[in-house]
Amino acid sequence: MSLLECLVGIALCTILLTPLLQSAADLVVHQIQYEKKQLLISEADRAFEIIGRAIRIAGYRNIKSSHLASNKTETQAQWIELNKRVGFRGSDAITVRHELSDGIDFDCIGNTLTADRTKNHLVLQGFLVDRQASVPKGVKANGGSLICQSLDRQGRLQNTTLMNGVNTLFIEELDVAKGSGERLFKVGLEMTDGASLNLRLERTFRTRYLLCSSLVIHLEKLTALRIIEVNTIEFSQKKLMASEKAILDCQNNLSHLSQLQDNACFIEPTGKNQWRISSKEKPTIEVHVNMDETTGFITRLNWRQVFE
Repeated sequence: MSLLECLVGIALCTILLTPLLQSAADLVVHQIQYEKKQLLISEADRAFEIIGRAIRIAGYRNIKSSHLASNKTETQAQWIELNKRVGFRGSDAITVRHELSDGIDFDCIGNTLTADRTKNHLVLQGFLVDRQASVPKGVKANGGSLICQSLDRQGRLQNTTLMNGVNTLFIEELDVAKGSGERLFKVGLEMTDGASLNLRLERTFRTRYLLCSSLVIHLEKLTALRIIEVNTIEFSQKKLMASEKAILDCQNNLSHLSQLQDNACFIEPTGKNQWRISSKEKPTIEVHVNMDETTGFITRLNWRQVFE
């Protein structure tokens, strides 16, 4: 084989193999991009699951709690607080509160929640995006870090990094039917690998326990109003009976009022042998009586309650 034939063979091989090698290189690049994309989607799904679980449990109240009846000022704003553009690159932040259940509760990083990790009997879970703490200043960061906020055993706020590669966190509250007692949130995450890959993913979550919480508060208020109503009726009946007793004492002793130790009535003549007797204490009762001159027998002509 001559040198010319070798050069021709090498040239032919190069012409045939170059497209194959280039396709293989492109395939490797696309495979790497696909794996990075799937990894970011997997991380975003994990973040959505944690944030969605917190939103769904917001406003949960344990009906067995001894302090349930003492809390009268809860509002939906207490259970979920949404702060716009307070985090990394204008990210939003959300804070969720709820009570402990009778079972085992976990925070956003999987640690068990106990009574000493509450404040005013409420568990706190917060989510925001902050600058990566492990990246030195001046170094380009691979996005920000999704931070989970919770309370420690001393009731202090602590921040824990859930994941990196989060550019921004967007949370928007959507409109729901008035009076439903529920809230609807659209949560968006922008994930990045720090280079050319940027993904915008969104999920929508609805609260589950705010309606129950509002119902419990409403029932508590109705119960309190019912107790006040019953006590008021009982008090009014006692006062009415006391006024009626005073009227009867004055009526029965109309001919010798001086024998009464305490005159609790106003007595006025209204005609011949007719008298108007009214109680001094409220509610005021007023009666008209007629007294027979010969027998001293007293007849009640009418009865009425005086309303002011």
